[in-house]
Order: sequence, then C-alpha cells, then structure tokens
Amino acid sequence: SNDPPQSAELAFIQTVALDTAARLTCFDDEISRLRQRLDYLESQRAQLSQYSHQNAAILSPLRRMPPEVVVQIFLRTLPSFYESNGDASDARGSPWTLAQVSGRWREISLSTASLW
Repeated sequence: SNDPPQSAELAFIQTVALDTAARLTCFDDEISRLRQRLDYLESQRAQLSQYSHQNAAILSPLRRMPPEVVVQIFLRTLPSFYESNGDASDARGSPWTLAQVSGRWREISLSTASLW
C-alpha cells in the first residue's frame, strides 16, 4: 500500500535498508578489487604478448634467408630507373625504402651496387 509504515514496520524496514546498503558496499568493494586485478592481468598479458611477438620475429624464416636470395627479391621488386619515369626524387621505389625495414636489409641493400 501507499500508507506510511507503522513504527514496528519502520524498524524492520530500516534494518533491511541498512543490511542492503552494507551488502551493496561489499559488492562495490569486491568489484573494485576485481577491476584492479583485471587491470593487472591485462597489463601482464600485454607484456607477455609483446614478448611472444618478439620471440616469433626472432624465429622468422626471413632472418635465415641467405643475403643472395634477399638481393634477388630486392632486384625483382624495385622498379628500374626507367620504369619510375626517371624520377629520382620518388623514394617509394628506391633502395632507401628497403634500407629502412631493418638493419639487416639496410646492410644488404647498401652493399649491393646493382640496386643503386
């Protein structure tokens, strides 16, 4: 009903309200603790994922490819000077682009006179 509670009911309702508020506080505390734990676990997962990616890169077959094969790939993928319409300022098809991929590629491209 919409009638105000009687005094006996009022005491009971206040007790229930206090218990409910206490339980809500417990739930809020637990949720906060779990969020902190989740943040920690997500951070640890991100670090481990990065470490895994680095390990996978180290094991990449490209790292074991002989330089001679890499040079042949470079020679076949770079446009010749004439294919680039003689525009020497267009760096997209130049050996400089290859040299920016990694230290190994830089070493190979700089030591291959036929690329330049």
